[in-house]
Amino acid sequence: MAVTAGKIIGFIFLFFFLLFVGVCVYIGYDIYSYGASALAGLDNLITDPLGTLFNINVTTNCNTYGNNKGSPTTCPSGRELYASTCVLACPSGSTRTAACTCDDLKVTTNCSLYGTSHALGSSGGPICTAANTEYYAGFCYNSCPSGYTRTAACTCQRGSLPVTDCTKYGSQGTPQQSCPSGYSLFQGLCYTNQCEVDGGTRTASDTCDFGSYQGVDTNCSKYYNQSCPIGYNKTAICSCQKGGIVTDAGRYDVTQTPTQSCPSGQQLYGGLCYTSCPSGLNRTAACTCSDPNYDLQTDCTKYGSTNQVPNGCPAGSDYFGSVCYSAACPSGSKRTASCTCQSGTGPTTDCSKYGDPQALGSPQGPQCAAGQDYFAGLCYSAQCPSGSKRTAACSCQAPSGSSSSSSGSSGSSSSSSSSSSSGGLFSSL
Repeated sequence: MAVTAGKIIGFIFLFFFLLFVGVCVYIGYDIYSYGASALAGLDNLITDPLGTLFNINVTTNCNTYGNNKGSPTTCPSGRELYASTCVLACPSGSTRTAACTCDDLKVTTNCSLYGTSHALGSSGGPICTAANTEYYAGFCYNSCPSGYTRTAACTCQRGSLPVTDCTKYGSQGTPQQSCPSGYSLFQGLCYTNQCEVDGGTRTASDTCDFGSYQGVDTNCSKYYNQSCPIGYNKTAICSCQKGGIVTDAGRYDVTQTPTQSCPSGQQLYGGLCYTSCPSGLNRTAACTCSDPNYDLQTDCTKYGSTNQVPNGCPAGSDYFGSVCYSAACPSGSKRTASCTCQSGTGPTTDCSKYGDPQALGSPQGPQCAAGQDYFAGLCYSAQCPSGSKRTAACSCQAPSGSSSSSSGSSGSSSSSSSSSSSGGLFSSL
């Protein structure tokens, strides 16, 4: 009886169906009987069916070869791992922040160390840094001459201002007057003592009083056209009378200016005695004491404002936000906030320098660490023996014609390949 093509196809389909059912039943029984080793064999069957089914030099040992360490994370020299790829490495001291970006920014915030500030006008505050300038009332001005102090926007002063204070330096009375030897004080002047020497009493600048009149002496041989003796007045051409007032400017009106002086602690000024000025000051008015070095110069062209505000600080401090911070940021860094110092230039994006991502599988991409095997996207801690290759998570396969290796662990013989069938199909995979 002829066999049709349909029947042949039917027989073939039935054969493979029965084979599939038999294999599934056997696998189920093997897994039920041998547990983990059967599962490992199933994995090998899926990844290397021929080598597993026909035991072509395959060594399966999960204890030795099955410890995976995850995906490869080691990059070749000059590259670093970023987003599961190896990119050109950032310079030392920088941190990668994006595929092509390296950031060398370092920020330190410490208010106790860097936060003490001094405002404009205070000790330790901002100063003028331009040559020949000085600070005054919020601005920088052209400097005053040496020895002078600025007292106003355009004014420089040397010495102290005059001090007027009548309570301290006012009049204490008239001075004491004295005459030289041979003179006596009369109505504020020193007159010769000749009147007193002659025995009279001065009654006026040129007049001397010799007391009451006495008898008249008349003698033409003695007094005619002659002067009377001292103490006498001529009463007639030949007569002189003793006593009375004698006027003789040439003899009695001889004067000198008296010497004026003040008591200790006082000084003479304008004919009066005043409380003395302090040492180094001179009296310039009734109640005023002045510094002899005092000089006041007002010149806006020479000493006026530069129209700049102070923008520098004393040594060892930082200028930021119009104030000076007493502790400067370390060398190589700059202040970016009241308590913050920053070093570095910040992010730099350059794909030619820091990019070029190389993915898994590329020679420049992520690699397993030395002594590890790469297989199916994972790194395994123990490499297959020399000359073998990894064909599954726990399996290594030797080249065709060589004997299978059972190395890896002296205590793992229960999971290594075996020609015995007592362990079921997958216990020997």
